[in-house]
Amino acid sequence: MDTVTGLLIVTMAVLTLARAWAGAPLNNVVVLAEGSYSLVLLASLGLARRSRSLVLSAWVLVIGLLLTILVAAYQAGGLNAPVLVALPFVPMLAALLLGRRFLPILTVLVISLLLGLYGLQYQGLIEPQPLDEETRSLCQFIMVLLIVWLCTWLGYYCDRQNDQMYEQLSLWAHTDGLTGVANRRFFDERLTQEWLRNQRVRRPLALLLVDIDHFKRYNDSYGHVEGDRCLRAIAQTLFMHCRRSGELVARYGGEEFALILPNVDLPEAAAIADSLRLKIEKLHAAGHPDLQERVTVSIGFSSMVPHEFTPQERFVVQADQALYRAKRSGRNQSVGAVGPSGRVNATS
Repeated sequence: MDTVTGLLIVTMAVLTLARAWAGAPLNNVVVLAEGSYSLVLLASLGLARRSRSLVLSAWVLVIGLLLTILVAAYQAGGLNAPVLVALPFVPMLAALLLGRRFLPILTVLVISLLLGLYGLQYQGLIEPQPLDEETRSLCQFIMVLLIVWLCTWLGYYCDRQNDQMYEQLSLWAHTDGLTGVANRRFFDERLTQEWLRNQRVRRPLALLLVDIDHFKRYNDSYGHVEGDRCLRAIAQTLFMHCRRSGELVARYGGEEFALILPNVDLPEAAAIADSLRLKIEKLHAAGHPDLQERVTVSIGFSSMVPHEFTPQERFVVQADQALYRAKRSGRNQSVGAVGPSGRVNATS
């Protein structure tokens, strides 16, 4: 909106100076109309900033510009007025600011006002002013310049809007709507990427599966709204840990989360898992507003250096089996994957 307002004011000033350079008199009514509209533009910009009334401000921009062009044309020769070269761009501006659904309305309005201007000229209320060759050339130059400027801006605007829409759609496609962390689909994609990357560099990759203990009982006791707030609190706590490149926290299932930790071996994964478990356990005692009671989690983790002959599914199964052992062993604990010898590699 700031850019549109500035460009409109500059465009009106350029048109006025072009008319003066061509030898047309600067009528006081034209100057007053353009100056008043500039003030209205600035006022509408302030309105949009304060109250977010973008639609109202856009209508002020479009209708004000249209009336300013017609007032200038009325005072400067009717249909021969050089300022009319800007008239075809009013519907295009309306389509950009208000959406194409308003384009037919503005087009009909412009045509109606043009017919009204022609009627005034036909009845002799407007004295037509013939254009000399110099003024005609100037008008053609201004029209071509405006077309180039508007098409360039339109292309840039549409490209930027397309990028923003693509980014937003990508964000929605990869984000869990309730917790704000990554969803299961994005988790699967990232796990494959990190598995292949760590396979190339021969570095360990760790996976943590986090399950909230007795979450169904929590939901039954406090309701689904409080259950959702609990999920968001746990997700935010896990998210605060994932700061390094490649790390990711995702909602893996209903009350289950998963963390991907590149370059983390099994002992470090054990330390991270137990640290997260203790942080979540202490949230309620620390006065977290989204938790109605003390909440604990069970964590299963695994870590390995990816190998081309080792299936990725085995990596996930190891963490999942460790999680089930943690829950069967009494919950509120972190358990590591079982090694090749059958011994549990780490437990906290």
